[in-house]
Amino acid sequence: MASPELNDIMAEMGALAAETFASMGPPIDVHRLRACMRPVTKYGVIPPSVSVKPVSADGVRCEWLFEPDSDTGRRLVYLHGGGYIGGDLEMYRAHAARLAHLTGCCVLNVEYRLAPEHSILDARADCLRAYEWCTENGPLGAGRARRIFISGDSAGGGLSLSTAYGLLDKGARGPDAIATLSGAVDMCMTEAIPLALRDHYVKMKAFFLAGIDPRNPVVSPIYGALSSLPPLLLQVGGAELGLVENIRFHERAAAAGVDVTFELWPEMPHVWHLFAPRLPEANGAMEAIATFLRRFD
Repeated sequence: MASPELNDIMAEMGALAAETFASMGPPIDVHRLRACMRPVTKYGVIPPSVSVKPVSADGVRCEWLFEPDSDTGRRLVYLHGGGYIGGDLEMYRAHAARLAHLTGCCVLNVEYRLAPEHSILDARADCLRAYEWCTENGPLGAGRARRIFISGDSAGGGLSLSTAYGLLDKGARGPDAIATLSGAVDMCMTEAIPLALRDHYVKMKAFFLAGIDPRNPVVSPIYGALSSLPPLLLQVGGAELGLVENIRFHERAAAAGVDVTFELWPEMPHVWHLFAPRLPEANGAMEAIATFLRRFD
């Protein structure tokens, strides 16, 4: 049974649903939709021990989050969610700071370009540039990473996986591990979407894909070179629309020989991690990410 805090949070968030659907038009009101996303991250609190350092990672706007005793040789590239349409450094700062606090890594929070002003291919290109810069630069200056990880939620979870594919294509150094939080891994799947929401889902998907083949591994990592992936942690909530696609991804990755850990958190909504520190299950999931990454000391 979910903690009582979840009911309170979902009641607070429920008021945003009508506003979000209204922003989908037609036509879709991108600015209104982005504004609807911001309150989801309002619960986050930056631990007082975490420093925030803005940085340009090969031209990509980013920021470092780290503590005085963070290991500068262990770096985590974080790719935010937001359906490829929303999300920025400010929205995800507290979340990334909590990851820095729990994992002991220096976390690079990445602000990639958003649709519809830019293509999803541009977003992935930004993630690749930021990641490759991070392999050779830490919060205190130039220096090669001893261990490097990628993590992301929702669209950022999908970008985490597709970035790994892009690094393989370039012959570049890949991540030591990837952790996805309610990752968007299959843009082709619609049968698990309730009929009442399917039209909204299909409309939004067509909007941000903007003609990109939904089977392209950049947007649907389930169709990529799964056997090339490093160890994975997949976390998904039992009450979210992406549950089935994450189960399928886990099954296919395991069949391809990937070292994959799958965590199903019963009753949890999409990216419940953002409700930390108020939601106990969010705290537990974040701690599980830290435990997973500690495997790679």
